[in-house]
Amino acid sequence: MPSLACTRGNELIYARRAPTNRMIITMTIDCRCVPCALIALIACALGACQWVLDLEDPEPTGALASACSTGAARQCGTDVGECSQGLQLCVDGTWEATCRNEVAPRDELCNGHDDDCDGTADEGLRVGDPCDGEDADQCVEGAYECDTAGLVVCSDSTSASVEVCDGLDNDCNPKTPEDCSAGDCVLAKEGDKVVLGYLFCKARKTWRDARKVCADNKFRLARINDQIEDTRLRALATSVEGGDYWIGGTDEGHQDDWLWEDGTPFWLGLANGMTVGGAYTNWDSGKQPDDADGGEDCAEILGVSSVYGRWNDDPCDRLQKFICERY
Repeated sequence: MPSLACTRGNELIYARRAPTNRMIITMTIDCRCVPCALIALIACALGACQWVLDLEDPEPTGALASACSTGAARQCGTDVGECSQGLQLCVDGTWEATCRNEVAPRDELCNGHDDDCDGTADEGLRVGDPCDGEDADQCVEGAYECDTAGLVVCSDSTSASVEVCDGLDNDCNPKTPEDCSAGDCVLAKEGDKVVLGYLFCKARKTWRDARKVCADNKFRLARINDQIEDTRLRALATSVEGGDYWIGGTDEGHQDDWLWEDGTPFWLGLANGMTVGGAYTNWDSGKQPDDADGGEDCAEILGVSSVYGRWNDDPCDRLQKFICERY
């Protein structure tokens, strides 16, 4: 069916001949000019052609779409997102393929803009999703974000979390075995359940060397805060191996002023001294600490039956087992 159609904006009308007419007639008419359109209809009525006026379809199709008046121009492309429209020129009665000065869609970059001009910015780039960086662990400690070059990067810049002997999955990889070899340290159990937060080390060390082994495993020598913890630690230590164990108390360098390894004070004086700030203590009552021979500056928890579980001060150079705690 022959048709008459306007370009976008209803500025131009393009027409083609009826199939029975051997001549191709193309007319350019201002769609806003009603008399002009009437003239075209009258010409068709006189038999010059058969026109059908269609002002509802702004986009011609088929043969009509390529027919144009030489020198005419129309917009092309899209204005969505980062794109902008260009101009398409009519050359020798046909619209050229090139869209001049168009900013065309491109691959989506990670920049907060709609580069591919589909109405959505950064789609499919997982921006904001959690991620693990390039360190050796498998811990998700960052999120995907855009860098200045428009690339997607992971914000996790933390150092690798190393597996230590604490019963926890430090490197977020359940296949990594825990290394409890330093100081021959083990995790104790209560029934079938592993007790977290303590290491019981069977290798006999001086108090200072024991402190270093604990630190290497990111622990400290144990600090005992109350009777419940005290009773529990003594039972756990005995379940690993009986005997005396170093704990974290010392008055070395500050005689008779007893501090835990983290600097918390808990006792002042000898056996007839006093607790500090209501701190818990369990010295062998009335006997310890006694600083025998002026050289007993480190605290131990006793394992012999007569004073089982009580605390004693001992020379720091003595070699014995020790308890580490994470605090």
